[in-house]
Amino acid sequence: MRLLDYATVPPREIAPGYLGRYLHSEQLTQGRIDITAGAVIREHSHPHEQWSLVLSGTLELTSDGDAKGTLTPT
Repeated sequence: MRLLDYATVPPREIAPGYLGRYLHSEQLTQGRIDITAGAVIREHSHPHEQWSLVLSGTLELTSDGDAKGTLTPT
């Protein structure tokens, strides 16, 4: 198994205020997104399941047009 390190991946802006870094293996893609405070991303969808882990700050989540609440680190 090879070691994957986000520090080796240059960030790319995926939306204004959203800088993404992605690591890929044969079976998995994992992303880290750094979000500027106050940045908003347009409504979108994914053909697959997605999970998020908030490391710092607060993330407001809306799904299918309904506010689901906020995510904060535990």
